Amino acid sequence: MNSGINAVLEAAKNTVIQHEILLNNLSNIDTTGFREQTFSLILDKKKNNVLKNKEYYLKPVVSYSDKPGSIQETNRLLDIAPLQNYWITLKNPILNQEMYTRNGHMSIDSKNRLTVNNYLVLGEKGYIVIPNYENINFLEDGTIIYTIKGKKKYLGKLKLTWLRSKDVKKNGYSFCYDIFNKTIENKKIKENNELMNEKKIKSKSLETSNVDLTKNLLQSIDCCRKFDFYTSIVGHDIENNNLLNKFVDINS
Repeated sequence: MNSGINAVLEAAKNTVIQHEILLNNLSNIDTTGFREQTFSLILDKKKNNVLKNKEYYLKPVVSYSDKPGSIQETNRLLDIAPLQNYWITLKNPILNQEMYTRNGHMSIDSKNRLTVNNYLVLGEKGYIVIPNYENINFLEDGTIIYTIKGKKKYLGKLKLTWLRSKDVKKNGYSFCYDIFNKTIENKKIKENNELMNEKKIKSKSLETSNVDLTKNLLQSIDCCRKFDFYTSIVGHDIENNNLLNKFVDINS
C-alpha cells in the first residue's frame, strides 16, 4: 500500500477518535461538573524500523477544556460549585488514592460523612462528619460551619485542589478525574501563594457541564463528512488496483 493511502487511513483513524470524543461530550452535556474533551493533532516523531530513521507524523492529543461551566443556584444546602480551577478532592477506598471532581452534589452517608456518588469527600484533616446538615453553611473558602442553639461550630474545611484541566486525565468513574505527576509541583506553588480570602466555592449551587452544544454538533457533522471522503478515496484506490490486476492478468 502506497504512502498516500497510508496517510488517508491515518487521517480516517484520527477522525474516528475525534468523533468518539465529540459524541462523549454531547452525551454528557447535562452531567454536573463535566469537562469538555478537546482533540488536536501535533507533529511528532516515530522510528521507522525499516529505513532506520525517524519520520514525522500527526499524533492525536486529547485534553480537557478549562472553560468554566455556568453556575446554577439550587438552594440545596449540600450543593457547592467549585470556582476557578479548584476541584473537590475525594478518596477512592478501594485503590486508596485521591480523585478529583467538580461535581459538588454532595450527600451524607450512614456515618454522617460527606460523599459524592458514595465516594468520601476529603477535608484538609481527613473525612468530614456532619451532625445535622440542616444547620450547616459552606463558606467561600471551603470552611464548613455548623450552627446549634445560636452558636457556630467549626466542622472542617474542604480539601480543594488547584488543577488545570489540561493536566487531568479521566479515570474509570464518570464523575472523577486523576492527575498527572507533573501537576503536583504546580499545585504546591499555587497553594503556597494563594490569597486567604480567595473565593473557591459557591454554596447552594452547582457547576453545569462546560460542553458547547453547537460547536460539538458542527464538528461531529464535519467528522462524518471527512470520514466519508477518506473512505471514498480508499475505495477508489482498491477499485483501481483491481482493474490494474485484471489488466495485468489479461496481458500476461
